[in-house]
Amino acid sequence: MARSLKVRGSAAALVVGAITLGWCSVAAASPTSPAIPRTNGHSSSFAGYQVDLAATTVKATFKLPALTCTSSTYAGMVPNVGLTNFTSNDFSSAGVYVTCSNGSPSYASLAEINNRYSDLTQTLNAGDTIKLSLSASAKSTVVSIADLTNKSTVKSSVSGAGGGGTFTGASVGESAIGSPSVPIAQFSTLRFSAITVNGHTLAAGGTLFGSDLYNGTTLQISAGAVSKAGNSFLTKFVHT
Repeated sequence: MARSLKVRGSAAALVVGAITLGWCSVAAASPTSPAIPRTNGHSSSFAGYQVDLAATTVKATFKLPALTCTSSTYAGMVPNVGLTNFTSNDFSSAGVYVTCSNGSPSYASLAEINNRYSDLTQTLNAGDTIKLSLSASAKSTVVSIADLTNKSTVKSSVSGAGGGGTFTGASVGESAIGSPSVPIAQFSTLRFSAITVNGHTLAAGGTLFGSDLYNGTTLQISAGAVSKAGNSFLTKFVHT
């Protein structure tokens, strides 16, 4: 149940393309908690975790990774949090484009509200600590991307339900860009921490599913186990 929506990249360094967000290809994933072994599913678009519950808020913090841009080939991925309903195909998310463009790294904030994307103007740099926040209700949907290092915050909001529907899940992780996806930008590791869904830890909600990002049979990004505290996990670059 992949979704691929066309978005226009920011003038700074992004390109016209498509971003595939979500965890549609995790049917093989096993339910998990920090206390039991788990096996991640294979996804062509997402590395991270989904939780199945009636979600209204999701938050996470991470550090923007340094990138190794070895050629002029466009490459990247999008660390993000999302609220999802794959039955009604309603999606909202907050994230950051982490890309290599013309041999140089680039970072740009991205908001999705009720299936509509917008680029948000914000200066971001490798090593900055980013806090992603997303909330939805019958009155409004609000996306907030805060750079805790340089103390800047950008927001996007829509008043009213605006077609957002009732969300049945939340996700935290890294999404591929495009369909078919562009290569993954080479990084080392990226840890999502301080994760909450509906004000509780990621592991305290509904059934939890993990997925690793693959291109065919090639593992590109792996998602590690959720921490014992239930609010963080590490992702690791494997292959572009």
